[in-house]
Amino acid sequence: MIYEPKTFSEFVGNQRIVNHLSRLIKAAKKSEKPLKNLGFYGYAGTGKTLLAEVVANEYGALYQYFNSGAIRNFSTFCLNLFEVCRDHCQVSIRDSEDKIKKQTKGKPIISLLDEVHSMSMGVQDEFLSLLNDGTATIRQGRKIRTGKVPFEITFILATDRQYKLSEAIRRRVEPIYFEPYSEAELAHIAEQFVKRSGFKINDETSQLIAQRSTSAGRCVSVCRTCIEYVISQDGDGVDKTCADSVFEAMGIDDAGFTENEKRVLRAIHTNGGVAPIKAIAVMSQIPMQEIESRIEPAMLQKDLIRVSSGGRELTPKGLKAIGVDVSGGLLV
Repeated sequence: MIYEPKTFSEFVGNQRIVNHLSRLIKAAKKSEKPLKNLGFYGYAGTGKTLLAEVVANEYGALYQYFNSGAIRNFSTFCLNLFEVCRDHCQVSIRDSEDKIKKQTKGKPIISLLDEVHSMSMGVQDEFLSLLNDGTATIRQGRKIRTGKVPFEITFILATDRQYKLSEAIRRRVEPIYFEPYSEAELAHIAEQFVKRSGFKINDETSQLIAQRSTSAGRCVSVCRTCIEYVISQDGDGVDKTCADSVFEAMGIDDAGFTENEKRVLRAIHTNGGVAPIKAIAVMSQIPMQEIESRIEPAMLQKDLIRVSSGGRELTPKGLKAIGVDVSGGLLV
């Protein structure tokens, strides 16, 4: 059992975004025009990927997922767009437009490009034609073919670093900004996950899990492990003792910090309270990609660090997290 909402009503959090997307889908259906391309911007763990699949379900579309970090060649990417039609509708890129329309029965496609900032600028430039009017240029050896994608497709570009996208790309999508989950929303996810898995959980325990989780992903991971503990002991519910044991095993302290998060904070402090991301990676001995994709978003969300001209700067809250007060002395 995992937290996998299929409809807007099942999705937890970001109600403002859910209402907005619901209106966009209704407008597209009534006007019989394609759903516009969307940019999902926000920290990791705020529900961007989950909501993309919900949008596909609500729109009645086939769903494709791409990890943009793996897209090195635009032509290969374009060919992969046809795989969903080949798999679900028994058509290929060589089929006529009439056959494709007949086989797909007009069903649109929602294609999520996750971590889209990982695309090189060269691939982004080629991708513009797809965003503009569905035109793609495919190179296979010496053969070059240019044409329109013969079915309706909407792209959702998901990233926590939209500043790495070209301005031309950003202008061609509807920006949707995701807010971090509140503790109340995380508590609701914990309760929903455990109860749908057939186990009990009280309000105190779900709130504890929420307080020490930084994202829906961590919240669900903790709940899943709690359930495994309960099953191993032939129990029927997740309680505070069980949750505490799981957090201890996962290396998450009472304030919700992992050892890697604290290492990053200490590295910044050692450098005088502000440091560029490369220096943080060297001093903490944590890969820069892991810091940028997993650790930094949670720290920004918790207001432990801020982005400054010098790199990443500790906030008073970040100093307190590693036992240093704002005057520079150790807390006792």
